[in-house]
Amino acid sequence: MPDGIPRVAASIAPLLLAAAILPLPFGGSAHLIRYATLLWISVLYAASWNFLAQSGQVSFGHAAFFGTGAYISALLVRDAALSPFVSMPLASSATALIGLGIGLICLRLTAWFLAMVTFGFPIIIQTLMAYQLSWLTGGWDGMPSFRLFSPAMPLYHIWEYYSVCAIVGLALLTLHLLSRSRLGLALRGIAQNELASRVSGIGSYRYKLLAFAVSTFFGGLAGSLHGHYMGYISPEIYEVGTSLNPIIFCVIGGLGSVGGAALGAIAVTLAWDLLRSLGLMWERFILFGILLILTIRFAPGGLASLLRGWPPLLGSIRGGRGERMG
Repeated sequence: MPDGIPRVAASIAPLLLAAAILPLPFGGSAHLIRYATLLWISVLYAASWNFLAQSGQVSFGHAAFFGTGAYISALLVRDAALSPFVSMPLASSATALIGLGIGLICLRLTAWFLAMVTFGFPIIIQTLMAYQLSWLTGGWDGMPSFRLFSPAMPLYHIWEYYSVCAIVGLALLTLHLLSRSRLGLALRGIAQNELASRVSGIGSYRYKLLAFAVSTFFGGLAGSLHGHYMGYISPEIYEVGTSLNPIIFCVIGGLGSVGGAALGAIAVTLAWDLLRSLGLMWERFILFGILLILTIRFAPGGLASLLRGWPPLLGSIRGGRGERMG
């Protein structure tokens, strides 16, 4: 049966509590708050990609939705004088509609053909934003994006941090509940055996399309949060690395659960920056390449499968790829 909201909330309560008290012991350090805020946005971005992966679909071009959400939200604030808190859900909905359009064209392809097709979409949209729509977006020079709160406001970075935490927390809760609902059950069934799912009466195309819409909605939300928090957007947001990041996060953290995606985003980001602080620049790429190979070979369920059952923090991290993805 799907988890109830109280049970899910209790399982992630320690994580939310840690996020809430983080600014206190460090005296509201602007550098730390900035780092933690961007980390939470990465968690949401990884979770959005992971939801699509539950249905057995793989996107190599999620930057298309991350960047488009950022641009649409920034343009709505700039040209329609909307609040970022109004523009972000509108931009996310518009991104989901774009995702539905792409899904209608592509979802009849098998997983790896879909992955290769989606790889091209960020390149197409990047070209549009940089050249054809440069009169609107500023081209390669980029464009400003209004902050969630004015920098003139006292402790604005604290307000931004807690706002991002609240939005990301609600989004992760929604994704988790969807994963544990009939929709999530149908998506996992499709991933394991699409033919058997069809025989059982599950409309695989419809469910995969829903997964694409949900994933792109939250991917667009993560992008709009990132754009407003950074205060600036350029076509570089569509670079290949932006699409690869959630894949790496989810593979290392654990495919098939919101907790695994969150764990991977946090662990990989912290490890990457730790290696950089130790002076390991190009060596980081080699180390993470080795880590990916070892994870796929010896722990296909990711960190979530290794830490499963550790109460109470990881209570919601259940079902790495070994259980959910088949």
